[in-house]
Order: sequence, then structure tokens, then C-alpha cells
Amino acid sequence: MVLAVIVVWYEVGVVADYIENVNNWLEGEGYTHLPTEMIGPGKVIPGICSYRLDGNSLVLIKLIDSSQAMGSFLLDNLEAEFRNLEEMRGRGGFQFAYLVVVHVFAQPTSAELIEEFRRAKKVSAISRCYLLPWVVDLSSGEAFLHKGLPKNNFGLLAGDSPLKRPNLGTSVVIRTKMGNPNRSQGEEEVTFRPGRPWATYLIIAACILLAVITGGTPDLVVLMRLGAKVNSLIVAGEYWRFVTPVFLHAGFLHLAFNMLFLYSIGPGLESLFGHRRFLGVFLCAGVLGNVASFAFTPGISVGASGALFGLVGGFLYFWLRKPRAGRQIGKQMLSLILFNIIYGFINPSVDNWAHLGGLTGGFLASASLGLPGEKSGPQIKVPAAAALLALAWLGVRYGFSLQLK
Repeated sequence: MVLAVIVVWYEVGVVADYIENVNNWLEGEGYTHLPTEMIGPGKVIPGICSYRLDGNSLVLIKLIDSSQAMGSFLLDNLEAEFRNLEEMRGRGGFQFAYLVVVHVFAQPTSAELIEEFRRAKKVSAISRCYLLPWVVDLSSGEAFLHKGLPKNNFGLLAGDSPLKRPNLGTSVVIRTKMGNPNRSQGEEEVTFRPGRPWATYLIIAACILLAVITGGTPDLVVLMRLGAKVNSLIVAGEYWRFVTPVFLHAGFLHLAFNMLFLYSIGPGLESLFGHRRFLGVFLCAGVLGNVASFAFTPGISVGASGALFGLVGGFLYFWLRKPRAGRQIGKQMLSLILFNIIYGFINPSVDNWAHLGGLTGGFLASASLGLPGEKSGPQIKVPAAAALLALAWLGVRYGFSLQLK
């Protein structure tokens, strides 16, 4: 289920749109799409390749969507790319041949993988061929361009080059099929925010730190001391227990499941909402989930699942506002919700009220904050914020009335 969510998120077209923008820019710099007959016989990864002649030198730029490929596979493939380059230089009689292979990642890339790509540069004085593997990390808006080209860089880094600064902070046009594939495509404008998903990493780090402090114990006595949701203690005035349970987990397995889910969908939603909005949605959902649990569940509870359902609510709001781009995401999220609700009824230890409260809180918080660049005025934000506060107040009041009977 988690993998399905990731795949659907890629289908929104962030990488494809970036590659298309780069190709359009390259055309303005004198590059042309490489004819099929010029490609060598070696087994290489499919990608979009452009070329231009610089004097008697061949310059090739190959753009590869590397988001769903293993790093080791990409690195091993560079040998075949280099052999093809040598064959093309020999057949064409060029003085030199240069190939820049641009690996485009939607998810964060590790420093270790980037270093491996840097070391994978291939240069041969005998065959007069140069292969440079570049890395573009769209999640952070960073490009890692390894040196080896002449000073003019063949125009690749000139002016507002998207290879130099892959900025996703501006609006991106998402093109989606509208039902029948023979029908024309529709377009929606979606704004993404550059930068690493530090809010997602911060939440994960906080949850892991607390798990280490507790030794990963599911002991309710220990969890109660650290801030678990305990109805009687909330009635006694410990209102901070509406927040702290979000970061506590009953054992490492519970923690691992929730953090895997957060790591899978968090970066995508954070790039869509921005860091602060993302944190706002997560915390509001977590609090309302605990309020719902306080009102309708007498037992002790911990875990980030209510807040994670709030992120699902954020995706559903995105689907409502951007129905074309979010249609497939919405379908996957509905399947995920139904799966968790059914699992919750089967497993009595699951707090379904926290899930439902978090889902509602995440949706209303997303509507209150809006999407970056969204033209939604007070007519949406004010009622959503009012509904969020009203549900929280009613839940707390109802919970108190039950406890004080």
C-alpha cells in the first residue's frame, strides 16, 4: 500500500515535467533531439537525449528519471553508456565526445550516492571521450554537477539554466489524461516548494529519540509518565497530553510502521504544502485525533497514526482542489483509509476514533491553510478554521462530561 502511494505520487509528473522543461531550455541553447540511428547498440537505460556540435566535438545530454531505479544499477549502467559514446565518436569521426548523464531524483538522495556518482566519471585520453554523471535532487532543489567540461560548459550552465538551479518553487503545469486517451489533455497548475523535507525529518527524529529514551518499551506505566493520552489525567489539567502522544509509540514495531508511512508520503506532501503548512497540518491532525480519542475511547493511547491520517486528509484536500492531478492519489488514499478502518475493527488495540479525528483535522487544517499559490479566500479558510476549532471544543467538552459523570 505504501509503495502504491509512492508510485502514484511520481505519476503526478514532477520528474517528467522537469525533464520537459530542461529539454525546452536546451532547444533554446542550440541542442537537438538525438536521432535513433545515432544511438549505439549497447544496453543502456532509456532516457531523453539531446546533442549539439561544438566545433568538431560531439556534446550529448541525456536526462534519466532515476527515481524508481536502484543507485547501483544506475552506476553499473554508466560503463555501457561510455562504450556507446566511444562507438559514436568513432563512427562520426569527431575529435572529442562528451556525454553528460543527468540522473533526476524526486526523492532525497544520500551524500554517499552522490559521491559514488562523482567518482563514476569516466575519461579516456585514448578514445578522447568524457562521461560525466550529474545528479539533480528535486526534493531539495539542488544540482550536483561534477567538473570535467571545458570552461564554457557548452552552454549548459548559462543564465537561468534549470540544470544549475532546478527550482521547483515556481508553478509547475501538470498535464493529465482526461478519461479517454484519445481526448485532449487537461492542465492544472500545482506549486511545489524547494528544499529538503526537514519537517518530516524533524518529526521522525523526535519519535525515534523518545523511543530510544523509553527503550522501545510498550509498558503503559512508562508511556503514561512521558505523556500518553490518559483521560483522567487530562481532566486533572494535563492538557498537553493532547499533543505528546503523537510522538510516543508502544514498541519499536509500532514506531517502524508509522515512521515508514511518514517517510513515504511526508516529503511529497511537504513539497506541496511547504514546511510550515505541513507541520501545521500534522500537529492539528494529531491534536484533533487525540481529542476524538479522549471523547470516545476510555483507554490509554499513543502513536502518530492520527496525525498520519491527517496527512491523508491533506492529500484528499489536494484532490478536491486539483481533481485532475490528484485523482489517482485520491483513489489510493481512499483505499488506504478503508484498509486501516477495517483493520481497526479487526484489531481492538487500534484507536479508530483517533484515526477519524486525525483525518478530519488534517482535511480542515489543509483547507484553513490552503495550498501555496492557491486562490482560496476567506470563504473557504474561515469556515474550515471555525469547524476545526468547534470540533476540538466539542470533543473536549464531551470528553469532560463523560469523565465527570
